Amino acid sequence: MAKEKKQKSAVKKAFYKKWWFWVIIIVALAGILGSGGKDKDAVQTASENESSATETSEDSQQTDAESEGIDFVVSDVRNDVTGKWRKSLIAENVEPKDYALDYYKQYFKSDDEIHAIINFNYNTTTKLSVMDNLLDVTIYEYVDKEEHDAKVLFSGMVLDEYFIDINSGEILNAQEPNSTKEVSPDNFIADVKDVIQGAISSKTEAITDVVLENGDLCVYVDFSKADPSPLTLEDLALSRTSSITDAILELKDYDELWETITIDFGDVGHITNSKADMQNSGFGRYFPAEDFKIE
Repeated sequence: MAKEKKQKSAVKKAFYKKWWFWVIIIVALAGILGSGGKDKDAVQTASENESSATETSEDSQQTDAESEGIDFVVSDVRNDVTGKWRKSLIAENVEPKDYALDYYKQYFKSDDEIHAIINFNYNTTTKLSVMDNLLDVTIYEYVDKEEHDAKVLFSGMVLDEYFIDINSGEILNAQEPNSTKEVSPDNFIADVKDVIQGAISSKTEAITDVVLENGDLCVYVDFSKADPSPLTLEDLALSRTSSITDAILELKDYDELWETITIDFGDVGHITNSKADMQNSGFGRYFPAEDFKIE
């Protein structure tokens, strides 16, 4: 009998049958369920916050893109002797008239600067310069690698030109109709003086006179203050002949008054082009630069 009691006392209850075990289980489950609900709420809140942040970020990027527009990077032009030429390279599907005035207001530090905007999307070079309260916008055909040298910059054919009123933003044609204007030597010379002002550097170069005599229109240019080193004055004369004659050839109503156009650079020499040498590519009239000879 004693032996049987001893055996019974030796047999213990299984732990899962004891009351304290189930108390622990209930407490543990309550903790898990409670924290699980909180985690779910936290995950949902975090997800909502992330979604909201993403939408805000996208809206912010959209606003930035709309407010910034084209990303212009303005830099100096190599071999520019004036220190006033700037350039910017873009590849955008946008016309100069859509950005020119805003560009001027943001990037011009003074009105005597000349800026070149090379658009590789259109293969054009746009020159921006200031005349009184007008922004002169002249669009040239792009010449390969012209952005690397002031001597070559703006040497392509003139494709278009117009003015923008800086105060009102109104776009004006470069040439008003001449149908009511008398075709006379005096009017021709006056118009030539107007159109060629933007073809030279106003700081170191000057147009001293324009003369029409015996069918030869002669433009006198003063290079006495110009220092194009490491280029030569002869190099500068070739470049200026191109830009000056391109502007003059836009005055088609006066064709009957001239047979040759001479650009005289004083001691440097002069370059004469004949009307017979004039070419027209469909974008504008010009004299081939490869035919220029300094005499």
